[in-house]
Amino acid sequence: MIKTLSQKKARSIALLDLRNVEDAVADYLIICTATSEKHTAALKDFVIEYAKKSCKTTPTRVEEGVQKKEWILLDYVDVILHIFVESKRAYYDLESMWGDAKITHFQDEITPTLLSVER
Repeated sequence: MIKTLSQKKARSIALLDLRNVEDAVADYLIICTATSEKHTAALKDFVIEYAKKSCKTTPTRVEEGVQKKEWILLDYVDVILHIFVESKRAYYDLESMWGDAKITHFQDEITPTLLSVER
């Protein structure tokens, strides 16, 4: 999913490994930044289609920011994806909330050596 987001120009992608965090909501959180509200919607649509084709799965829940698409959550049970516009990502600061998690930050261009985090 990291590579998929990168291909569609998601920015500041972070993977939070929650497997060793008590009371975690999932095994992994993926957080990324979109450049606009249209971009959040496009990323959402692309990830849903990718997961459906590649993994034969659909999200159990999709939540979108009220009226505007400044934040979108896709819940795949073990993996939860948060797509934010920059201001909302800074406001919610999920990386700080899950301070016990192992966090891997990805550059805006994913290199072949980082593809091993694909599920």
